[in-house]
Amino acid sequence: YYQCESRTNRSLCDYHTQRAEKLEARVRERLSSSKLRLAPSRNGGGSPQEMEAQVRAALGHHIYGVDDETIADVVCGLLRERGLTLATVELGSGGMLANVLGEATDAAAVYRGGLVVGPHDTGALGSAAAAVLAERGPASPEAAGTLASTAGERFHADAGLAIAAAPGPAPAGEAPPGTVHIALAWRGEQRAAAQQHRTTPTEVKRRAAMAALNLLRRALLETGGRA
Repeated sequence: YYQCESRTNRSLCDYHTQRAEKLEARVRERLSSSKLRLAPSRNGGGSPQEMEAQVRAALGHHIYGVDDETIADVVCGLLRERGLTLATVELGSGGMLANVLGEATDAAAVYRGGLVVGPHDTGALGSAAAAVLAERGPASPEAAGTLASTAGERFHADAGLAIAAAPGPAPAGEAPPGTVHIALAWRGEQRAAAQQHRTTPTEVKRRAAMAALNLLRRALLETGGRA
């Protein structure tokens, strides 16, 4: 079974940084349920394919890939299958999301580009977006939502994905270090997620990028279809 973070991690978020003991308890509960019991095959042992099918049936969207697939590979593949394009804007994550996407398979076909800005360099976003950041703070839900819309509009992409973070060690406005807000603008609607981490700035940025990609992955799987 896959434990996302170490036992010493005490971060709190809704994706991949749950406390280890909580995650382990959830997995053990699933393993003990009838849904996740690996039924033996007729010859006395389940094949790897049969066991994988049972695990996938039980865990569903919590599994994003196999072997060497990265979540960025999976997201770009889903975008390409659906004929969709993506753009990003990042504030506080240092371009981590753009870097991960740039290395993904199929990125050239779906990733239109991205902007990476600092809390004091928001002029490139336009006056309207800069005003929202100045009023609500650079690491806020409102900032993330504005950045996501800006991404799609600026690059003429079907989906805009944004991170507005305070990675630390200093706070960003009223947001304490480790604050992360993520937003996805797509089909005239927005989805959002928030996280609070207690770890290094570099790790906060990495987790923010992974969570942003997972937000988009979930949206693509739940809605399906094209733009």
